[in-house]
Formats: sequence, C-alpha cells, structure tokens
Amino acid sequence: MTERHTRRTVLGAMAPVGGMAFLAACGAGGSDMPATGKDVAGVVQPMVRGDQLERDLHGKAFAAFQQQYPNIKVDAIDAGDSYDDKTQALLAAGTPPSLWFAGGNVGYRHWANKGVIQNLDPLISRDKYDLKQFYESYLPFHKFNGKYMALPSAYLPWVLFYNKSLFDAAGVKYPTKDWGDRSWTWDRLLETARTLTKSDGGKVTQFGMGSVGAAPRFTAMLLGGDWFPDEGYDTGWIRKFNGTSQEVVDAYQLQQDLAYKHHVQPTAADTKELGLSNKKAFAAGKIAMHVDHVGAFAELAKAQGLKWGMAAIPVGLSRPRRTLIWADYWCFFTGQKSLDATWELVKFMLGQDGQKFYPIGTGSMSGLKSLAGYWSELKQKELGIGADELKVAAQGVEVEHVSADNFTINWPELWDALKDTVADVLANKVPAKQALTGVAPAAEAAIQRSLPK
Repeated sequence: MTERHTRRTVLGAMAPVGGMAFLAACGAGGSDMPATGKDVAGVVQPMVRGDQLERDLHGKAFAAFQQQYPNIKVDAIDAGDSYDDKTQALLAAGTPPSLWFAGGNVGYRHWANKGVIQNLDPLISRDKYDLKQFYESYLPFHKFNGKYMALPSAYLPWVLFYNKSLFDAAGVKYPTKDWGDRSWTWDRLLETARTLTKSDGGKVTQFGMGSVGAAPRFTAMLLGGDWFPDEGYDTGWIRKFNGTSQEVVDAYQLQQDLAYKHHVQPTAADTKELGLSNKKAFAAGKIAMHVDHVGAFAELAKAQGLKWGMAAIPVGLSRPRRTLIWADYWCFFTGQKSLDATWELVKFMLGQDGQKFYPIGTGSMSGLKSLAGYWSELKQKELGIGADELKVAAQGVEVEHVSADNFTINWPELWDALKDTVADVLANKVPAKQALTGVAPAAEAAIQRSLPK
C-alpha cells in the first residue's frame, strides 16, 4: 500500500466472497474502537523482523500512528534474522519489546509461562475493547491460563497454487476449489502430478508438484495427523508424542516418495540444478502445482505471463482435515515504561488503520471481520485475479489449524529432538516408519524434560 487509509466504512458495495462469517462480513462497516488516549505520552519500542517488505509496511503504520498520537514516540527495534535471540537479549537487558509476535520459532505462551507477557484482560475491560471484531475460531488460542495475553492480527491460509496454462496444455481438469470435496485426496493429487510431469531425454523438464506444505516440521499435518494431541494447543503444553501414528508416518513417507519414488517433485539435486526454490520455480512455469500461503502473492505478482489459480489442499482420508494456517497476533511484555502508550500502539496495529498497512500489505488476511471485503477487492486489483480465487483462501481459514510454534510452550524442545531425523527422511536416507519409531524415545524424553516439575 502506498497511501494511508483513514477510518471509514469498508467497501459496503463489495459482495461476500465466502469463508466463515469471513466474507459474509464484507460491507458490515468498520468496527474499530473510538480513538482514545490522545494525551497519552511515552516511548514505545516495537520489534520487527528484517524482511524488507515487513520493515517498510511497519514503518508506514508507525508513522500513521504517530500522526494520530503525536505525544507517543515509536522507536522500532529491527531484530534482523534472529528474532528469538533478539527477544532474549532485550529481556535480559531489562528493555522488553513493546510490540511482539511469534516471529521466530517461539510463541507467546513460551514467555507467558515465564510471567513476562502482559495480561491484557484489565486493559480490555477498562476500555471496553470489542473482541467481537475478531474471528471467533482462533480467539481461544490467544489465552493462557484463562487470560488474554495476545490478540489476532493476521491469517495466512495455505492453498494449492496451480498453473492454469500447464493444466490446459495437458488437458487436465483444474483441482477443486471446494475444501469440503473429500474426493480430492493426496492420491488424486499424485495422479495429477504424474500427468503434469514432463521429461526430455530422461531429464525432468517440468515437475507436477512443488512444495506440499509449510515446512518440514509441519508435514505431519498433511494427512490429518500431528506430532502431539489437541490438548497441547488448548493448554500450551505438549505432553505426549504422537509421531509414530499412522497419519504422521504416512505423511512423511508421502513427502519422501513424491520426490524420490515418483519423481513428480524436485529432489534436493533437482533444486540445486534448477537454481530456484519451489516457489520461484512455480512462478517461472517449471512446476504445475505448489502449496504455499497467501504471502506468496508478492512473488506471484512479479511473474510475467503466469496464469495461476488457487485450489483446496488435498484431504487425508483417515481423519478430519488438519491443514496448517499461520495465525499471527500482537502482544507485549511486562515492564513497559508506558503501559498506556504501548496499549495504544497495540490497539492501532490491531485496528483498521494499522491493518491496512500490515498485514494486508503483505497479502495476509486481516484478523478483523470488517476488512474482509477490503482485502478481497484490493488483492483482485493488485493481482488481476477474480473473487472466486480469493474465496478459496478465505474459506481455507475455516478448516485450517494453528501451528505449534506460535501457540505451544515446549515445541522448540520437541522439534530439536526431531529435526535431524526428519531431515534424513526428506533426504531419502531412511524410511519414515523406521526413522520416527527410532526417534520416538528421544522425542518423548524431550517433552518430559520440558514439562513443569
């Protein structure tokens, strides 16, 4: 975004394009709280990541905030590429960030368990801050021990991007946009990927499939499984290892097989030879299908001549869908020099004025129901795609699941025990069942060590 949008009714003429109350909320009007506390003064130090687009958008948002709150100075902290390390260093120095989200591999509950995340309940109550402006589905995950410690800022649903030109050339029907279509399975995707994989002289020149999910640590979700029971997302504590369940084993074996058995996905050697990541190879027309989140819009917008669409991610047959969503939030640490100034910045960044800069400028969907129509219309113009494509992303929010790194306490300990084994599976060094059975005792021990005594 290049201009600041003031508080106003949001695109009332925009028709709903689907997804929960999500796009039924289009045109409902702004739901921001009335501006308060203009006389509040102080210095606030939000922490942002090193990504250039994020820095630019945050800078514009903070400048807009200071126009509305001239007595509050925003002194942003650039964490670079070491978000978690920078957080730890600031806490140790007694200068905790004034605005924070899970920008690394550690979520807010990790810090809330140490007693250093601000309880927002008294501020919410004092200001009669309206929580109904947010989507209800994910609000419970922003509580720890029954208290709100964070509030939703953004949703990055994951979808299946596909190259329409490659599908048309092969005479293959486009994948479904219906998240409820249980006939769209990973076996069906494999069949489609085989048809769309092309070779010349024994060398693959076009791959049917790129990435299949968020990152290796979340492959467990592909077929409806997870590393641990649901209780961990509710309480924040992972207490049991589920990594030897059939869904998890099959998910990792599927990812290995797509590349090394069926060769419809680039292997590590293929990626090196291409000189492109899966995301960039898809944008270059060398991959027919690719799973990514809506933050990929920025890359796709630069692709010349690429005709692309969005479809539902396949479903595992054995359990309900468990596709990952990045659900981001804002919170802040205790010990602020000006609690009121910090809270005003948090409210601004959660409100319409702040949200139109970040996260919407990145492609992400706002945590506010009132901005659904604004997001849809803006992205249609920016990307030259139809509302039906954006409807797929919006409806994905309804069926996707939050991540362990953002919403549990002891995920880093569990992943440390797993990551080398997972890397071996994805490098085709060992079958998934053998690897996950072998690492199970270490994973369980890591969980037990990390639990409160």
